[in-house]
Amino acid sequence: MKTLAITLLLAGLGTTALAQPAPFDMTPERTDGRTAPPAAGAQQPPAGDARPQAQTNRRYLLQAPKLRLQGEEPVQGWSFMLTPEQAAAETTLDIGYRNSVVIAPEASRLSVFINDVPVISQPPRGTEFDQRLTVALPAGVLRPGPNHIRFQADQRHRTDCTVDSTYSLWTEFDAAGTFLTFASPDVNRMIRLEDIRAMSVDPEGRSRFLLVAPSLGQPAATSGLLKLAQGLSLLSGAANLSFSVSQTLPEAVQPGEIVVIVATPEEMDRLAGPASPAQRSRMMAGFEPLPGVADASALVFLGPDWSAIGTIVDNFLTVSANAGAEPGRLGSAASASADTPMVEGASTLSFDTLGIASQEFSGRRFSREFTIGIPADFYANAYGTATILLDAAYSSQVLPGSSINVIVNGNLATTVPITARGGAVLRHDPIRVTMRHFRSGVNTIRLEATLVTREDLACAPGATADRTARFAIFNTSELVIPDFARLTLAPDLSATAGLGVPYQAPDRPTAVVLARNDETTLAAATTVLGKLALAAGHSLPVELSLTTEGIAAGSNALIFGTTGDLPAETFSNVDISAVHPNGGAGPETGNVNVDSWRNMVDSGPVVELLSDVNLWLKDTFNLDLTAFNFWSRDGGPYRLPESTGIFVDQTVDRASKTIRTIVSAANAELLETGTAAIGDRQNWLAIEGRTSYLDTRQTTFSSVPATDQAILSLQPRNFTNLRLVLTNWLSGNYAAYALAFVFSSVALGLSTHLLLRRLGRGEHR
Repeated sequence: MKTLAITLLLAGLGTTALAQPAPFDMTPERTDGRTAPPAAGAQQPPAGDARPQAQTNRRYLLQAPKLRLQGEEPVQGWSFMLTPEQAAAETTLDIGYRNSVVIAPEASRLSVFINDVPVISQPPRGTEFDQRLTVALPAGVLRPGPNHIRFQADQRHRTDCTVDSTYSLWTEFDAAGTFLTFASPDVNRMIRLEDIRAMSVDPEGRSRFLLVAPSLGQPAATSGLLKLAQGLSLLSGAANLSFSVSQTLPEAVQPGEIVVIVATPEEMDRLAGPASPAQRSRMMAGFEPLPGVADASALVFLGPDWSAIGTIVDNFLTVSANAGAEPGRLGSAASASADTPMVEGASTLSFDTLGIASQEFSGRRFSREFTIGIPADFYANAYGTATILLDAAYSSQVLPGSSINVIVNGNLATTVPITARGGAVLRHDPIRVTMRHFRSGVNTIRLEATLVTREDLACAPGATADRTARFAIFNTSELVIPDFARLTLAPDLSATAGLGVPYQAPDRPTAVVLARNDETTLAAATTVLGKLALAAGHSLPVELSLTTEGIAAGSNALIFGTTGDLPAETFSNVDISAVHPNGGAGPETGNVNVDSWRNMVDSGPVVELLSDVNLWLKDTFNLDLTAFNFWSRDGGPYRLPESTGIFVDQTVDRASKTIRTIVSAANAELLETGTAAIGDRQNWLAIEGRTSYLDTRQTTFSSVPATDQAILSLQPRNFTNLRLVLTNWLSGNYAAYALAFVFSSVALGLSTHLLLRRLGRGEHR
């Protein structure tokens, strides 16, 4: 249906070139459903010049270089797409893994399910040496479109029965050794536009579009590529997606890569050799064999000029807009079991809706997680409290000292101790969860139960293999989110990365500034725009601006380039002296102990007393004296460390309420490597605060919190929302709350005193 829709859209362009019967899938009719004969008049490369593709019949599966299942009964699942040809082919599944030496194989099991069909189930035997499993998949297990794969482990310790020992139980899968192998390499060749949804990954779990544009450098071509990247990202739905740009065809196509050629007929002739006038005169968008590369295809956008190509790209965006997640959900099925439900206000979600099934557990540490989406104007992190109405049960084996924990985005939100003996059946037992760690976009909530039993304390031989259930959780449990304050603040990179805010507004074009219109800078821009479109669920209206001075008044902006190519005033929010090419490199700091310098500083008795009191308050009550202020301060420009790779910085113009987001690096090499890193979902979702940067030493993103935020909008403007906003502000600024309480008390006392005097009771009689 989507192919037909695209064909009709192109047919409606009304150009002479499109008068020929040319569907969006521009290859001629297939006789066998897979390959197409050479186009008439097209020059074919000699057979000896075709470069063979290594392992073209493989389809890698993992979304990261390593997948680790840790604990006693861990589960990890996600969805992947297949074309009809791939689903119908004879297929084998290869698994590469290793596991901890403390796992008892006789009491443990490793399982893999595809579409709920068990395809592997056997004891883990990897120890700490890589193991390989190869199984033939039964016919009918794979299906066209979405397929769900689930890795599941049942792991028991050889000798230890404690809760702490469960952290040493792990099985690690290797992305390079985990893949599907099809009987024919030809089935991996894409032939329809909807086949883009079946985009695979490389041995590192990454996907990439290679944009080949001979007209690179022309503003019209750049604008078209910025739009096209968004449509490709939406249609593929790839979790770890990046773009690269070139003016020439590649010598080989790598796994997880799709080559996209955007050219006029003359440029196409220079790339692939001359073709017949009829073949090159039509406007087309579809897959063709990639010249010079065996068993590979390329997605070609062809038009007589860039104005016509731009029209094709616009229609492609219209169709790709329907490929996102369902309304009310955030697309995350490519990296999780299902898309994430969006919570727009007061909501009640059952565990069944969140993907947690009823289940029993016989181990020591039970753990399951789910995700929910939070809007960009969420403003309840200081006062908000969600509630889990837990339907669960624990047996009489479980002793006091056990607990149920809730972890939000990696932060412990609440702990509920189990104090009763003899077991219990919990029916909608309320567990209050602070919303302090909630953030805009996708939030991961993990429910964990640590169970201590008398049998585990004794730990008799074979006790770890006991399968007697001691805990159960039921899918009738519910997560209750209260109504929360709605206030849009900036800067807020988590809202940008998670939901595309503020660039998602369809009626407000975003200015895109490229310091250089070259391959590296354009690759960074297309990668970020693709991620933003995927976060927003639709393409973003963009306008190319040649300089920062050319940004239209009232427009939000995205700025890309190296620190040496962008104006110095662009970096008013960060100090780039340590990373700028001309800034000079300071000495290595090493491991400097802060406490060792305290004895070398004479601050005086008063300062030392206040410092000791502040430390005691932080350790005892989680209070910080530095928080007692009446207005936020940003502390000036943040000095980026020398190890900074790519960095993202966001500033706001309070007068016009416009936002500028800068994506930069010290040089082109760091910008190029950082582009691939920022395309990874894990890194992308780690972007938050006012500034985030890639630490090249630790290969992780670090962030600087936004302490001085501007108010962009207050919606809805009613008493209820205003009351909730004030509640959150006073909860976060308790110095103002305390002062207001003191003034109110004094005012009440004075008014009472004056009232009593007027009544004549102020004098002794």
